[in-house]
Amino acid sequence: MKEINFLMKNLGREWRFFMRTLGVTDGDMMSVEQDHPRSLRDQIYQCLVLWISNNGGQFDRGRIVAALRDSAVERYDLAGRIQDCDI
Repeated sequence: MKEINFLMKNLGREWRFFMRTLGVTDGDMMSVEQDHPRSLRDQIYQCLVLWISNNGGQFDRGRIVAALRDSAVERYDLAGRIQDCDI
């Protein structure tokens, strides 16, 4: 999915705040970090896969955009590109 690849490449240090906003728990993030200690991209990918799985297997673009715009994340640049399908 191109949105996941886009987020893996561009999310960076805000990724934990972003995942919390989506509802991924700190425990789940810690588990993913332990499984993939050397790759931030893998950590982001695995957390997104977990979120999709917990979301009934659905990728909800609206929730992704809202989470990116959340005051804890403030990645309006990424939110706009995903919303406009400019990725």
